[in-house]
Amino acid sequence: MKKILRFFVFTFLMCFSIQGFAKSTEISNLRVNFMHNPVALDKMPLFSWEIRSSKRAVLQTSYEIFVYEGAKVIWDSGIVKSSETNNIKYTGNDLQSSTTYTWKVEIVINNSEKIKSAEKAFFETGLLNSGWSGAAWIMYDNADDTFEKEKQTDKAMMFRSEFELEKPVKSAKIYTTSIGIHDLFLNGKRVGHQAGNGETVYDELKPGWTDVRNTVFYLTYDVTPYLKKGQNTVGAYVSSGWSSGVIAHDRYKNPALSYKAKLIVEYVGGSQKIIVTNTKNWKSSVNGAIRMADIYAGEDYDARYTNDWTKPNFNTANWHSVLENNTVSAQTTAYIGLPVRVRKDLKTIPQYITIYKDIQKNESDFGSVIPTKQLKKVTSFTLKKGETAVLDFRQNLVGWTPLTLKGQAGTKIKIRYAEMLNDSGSKKRGNDGPKGTLYLKNLRKARASVNYIIGSTMAESYTPSMTWFGFRYAEMTADADVEIKNIYAEVISSVDKEQSAIVTNHPDVNQLFQNTLWGQRGNFISVPLDCPQRNERMGWTGDTQVFANTAMYNQTNLVSFYQKWMGDVRDGQDEDGAFPSIAPQTWGAVGKAESGWANAGVIVPWIVYTMSGNQSVLEENYQAMTRYMNFLSTKSEAEFKYVGGGTKYGDWLAYKETNKRFISVCYYAYDALLMAKIAKALQKTSDADKYDTLYQNIKAEFNKRYVIAKGTLSENTQTAYLYALKLHLFNSKEETEIATSHLVKLLEANNYKLATGFLGTAILNQTLSEIGQSDMAYNLLLQRNNPSWLYSVDQGATTIWERWNSYTIKDGFGDASMNSFNHYAYGVIVEWMYAYMAGIKTEDAGFRNIIIEPQLDLRKTFPQGQKQITEVKGEYASVNGMIKSHWKIKGNQVEYNISVPANTMAQFIVQNTMKNIPKEGDGIQSISQKDNKTVIGLGSGEYEFKMNLK
Repeated sequence: MKKILRFFVFTFLMCFSIQGFAKSTEISNLRVNFMHNPVALDKMPLFSWEIRSSKRAVLQTSYEIFVYEGAKVIWDSGIVKSSETNNIKYTGNDLQSSTTYTWKVEIVINNSEKIKSAEKAFFETGLLNSGWSGAAWIMYDNADDTFEKEKQTDKAMMFRSEFELEKPVKSAKIYTTSIGIHDLFLNGKRVGHQAGNGETVYDELKPGWTDVRNTVFYLTYDVTPYLKKGQNTVGAYVSSGWSSGVIAHDRYKNPALSYKAKLIVEYVGGSQKIIVTNTKNWKSSVNGAIRMADIYAGEDYDARYTNDWTKPNFNTANWHSVLENNTVSAQTTAYIGLPVRVRKDLKTIPQYITIYKDIQKNESDFGSVIPTKQLKKVTSFTLKKGETAVLDFRQNLVGWTPLTLKGQAGTKIKIRYAEMLNDSGSKKRGNDGPKGTLYLKNLRKARASVNYIIGSTMAESYTPSMTWFGFRYAEMTADADVEIKNIYAEVISSVDKEQSAIVTNHPDVNQLFQNTLWGQRGNFISVPLDCPQRNERMGWTGDTQVFANTAMYNQTNLVSFYQKWMGDVRDGQDEDGAFPSIAPQTWGAVGKAESGWANAGVIVPWIVYTMSGNQSVLEENYQAMTRYMNFLSTKSEAEFKYVGGGTKYGDWLAYKETNKRFISVCYYAYDALLMAKIAKALQKTSDADKYDTLYQNIKAEFNKRYVIAKGTLSENTQTAYLYALKLHLFNSKEETEIATSHLVKLLEANNYKLATGFLGTAILNQTLSEIGQSDMAYNLLLQRNNPSWLYSVDQGATTIWERWNSYTIKDGFGDASMNSFNHYAYGVIVEWMYAYMAGIKTEDAGFRNIIIEPQLDLRKTFPQGQKQITEVKGEYASVNGMIKSHWKIKGNQVEYNISVPANTMAQFIVQNTMKNIPKEGDGIQSISQKDNKTVIGLGSGEYEFKMNLK
């Protein structure tokens, strides 16, 4: 399409009612290490806050932070003349372990008004380096002949200890960790965090996934309400989890399931009692209700073995002593990042329940179910012996199904989970069973099921705790009649409730956005997984690096989540500097230093820094990055010196393959570009110069190797031109324009369909908009044919799929050997929605200087079946507050509504020439023309602009 010059006539209107802002100026959203009121910090705190104001052009001119231990000020930053509100380092005296500190901040803004924070803010230190003194790692004494014979690594172990508290309890904290997943109980109650509303918030799958050869996390709980004067009991279930379950692939040498805890009790009056794990006062058993637990397989629970083992005075005659596990060499450190929790806001009930008993034979291979009953939006029903109930939650999600049921003791209930149903019973369509039954083939070897045995004739409730499932459908069977009194789906995630959003006038684009959110929720389980359902669920570095920017637009507070994961990446780094393909490292055959994957060690910290302004993520990883770059410098190929990393994956799952060495050279250039920027941000001038020179050398050799004529590559693929353009690898403006023309022709020749895989798709629309081709970007966004983003939406997707055609209404299921229906990588289009469609970007690190440059859908011609997007509402909850960019086309008029958070400034950029330009004043700080664009400098506040299209 020809680029059409468009002219706008502007009128200006100021909006004084500011929705979402305070009536005056206040300090809010106080955070430490990007978390609200964190407990158990083993790192020095970084302080952050937001300023909210109904006034315009509000800027902070100074701040003063006070940290208290009780009523005593232990650190006063003094008055610091600065506008900074994020990542302020604590520089006081050493903090004490196991101590709660409160903090406040006072600021002065640019009208000389002094404002004090009113929000209750605190942080709590962990055990630091020496706090575990006296606590031992304990493990089951497997001298028991039966256990030794069975060698069941998937059995859940129970550890317990009784202790007496001689005085009334003033306060108590427990520090708890395990090799394996564990759950914790005190006096018969599951331990969690006491929320201010009276509810208890539980951390799931404790203590999270790390490489247990190097790092093990512990968690901290205030357990004062759980304890009493007299006899008390602490108990923990431990299952194989990530360390010795099948998911570990024996990478960690199948370590013994072990537990460690320290309980510090402060009595009224000030004295203390400390209870620790040891071989003297603790006992263990494998004969509990959880008979089997494995992340891939699921959980088997026999309620006939349910008893009061977590309460005092339990008979432990058949329990065993424990042994000390002296083989644990990993560093035990406080949990970093966001724990896995139930998202209560996403509770989902079955939308449809189909009950059947028989299969009807027909012309298909497997036949079809014969429904006997169909229910809608119910959570209770009766399931008879011989019947099967298929529950449809209408959303592919990740979690489990809490269950309350009643039946005869000994009745066996089986629940299986799947993402899809067989659609026809036909093998030609990839079906693995009758129409209407669960499609299980894509789970591969993951059993993904729950087996529950009723323990009594009373109503019983059960929720899995040692595994999770990726599913839309659940199938229930029972060997005797059973009354299902309540069943629903709980969503688990390390992602809190999202505050950012994109909404358009196009319902399918809105569905695509929601699909991406659901993919992120379901795959952010302690680490950024590739998929949540089959026998994989790994932290693939390639998937992570392409999606990290999208993820941080969706949820800003992922800073600590990614900092944690980068620790996993460092733990998996080879001595020679090669970064892994998976972190935490498990599978051994996936390669290291693979291009597009290993580069995550450089790319992800840079993204976290640019989105949050948190420089510590660069500091923590800089040494590992330089080791990686030194490793790459040793690689060469024939006469070529700059070849990059390995070529195992390339542009994964692309419809048209790009030479993998071409990809690796591009990523080497990308690494060099970013390392120069990172070194500059860290004020390492000589390193910045070194990496800039490296980039120039790679660029020169790239042109010698791959540029065969002006702006023309030897690799004639969408992905090849995208990377060459994104990384500025052509030598002149003329060559860049020719290359742009080649890319546009490739897209047009492919009827505006994608031919890119994981790596090419990650930069597709973003690069198009950067080179002035936003019209083409809209053509691709709204494409409905395979392959495209909306194609899977048309096939019924509620998440992002691994393949463009994982399932098609026309042909059925794709290759089951690798066919996840919840795989977030292609959700990278959402980054373009925020950064270009809504136009919300940052000029520097951390969105202090914001760019709002919406790319409107102003196409004059449309590919067949497409219509114009006329309205976009973009809201991004940045570290400084909510940024809003809303535009709407009404006939010949465009309306913009812009919100700029306090203590920031924005450049509002319109793509073409403005007329009737508003005057400076009342928040409008500057107006200029640049490159056929009008740039309006805005202070904080809310603004409305109207213009006419010519």
